[in-house]
Amino acid sequence: MTHDAAASGTANPPGGATNPFDSQGFRTTYMTHRTKGFLADQIRQLRGNRSQRAFGELIGKPQSVVSRLENEEYGKLTLQTLLDIAEKLDIALEVRFVDYPTFIRGIRGASRNLAPPGYDEAVKAVADAADTGDKRAA
Repeated sequence: MTHDAAASGTANPPGGATNPFDSQGFRTTYMTHRTKGFLADQIRQLRGNRSQRAFGELIGKPQSVVSRLENEEYGKLTLQTLLDIAEKLDIALEVRFVDYPTFIRGIRGASRNLAPPGYDEAVKAVADAADTGDKRAA
């Protein structure tokens, strides 16, 4: 049984065991592991095909910091570091506290493309989509 299946109630724990999410310790460990892993994966995707050194130059951090940011076991990134990355890449950062069902839905619904476009590219894509919709309606 996966942790996600247990959280959704879609699977019965084997041998009548309780749902692991009933344990606050389990929930905390799960949330911590998933959050660290998600951020590390997202930073790797934001880097794309660039070397760690080149990405570090782009975001104003040394290669060693980029390496730590991409290591899900590191876990000591700061809000300021994330804000700095968002500013340099011209993307938004969303940080919020949520209940566990919302957290699990967010993890499940997370896009495979974890590297959002910068502001100019995103605005152009929205405008292009609107233009395409207008042309179809005409």
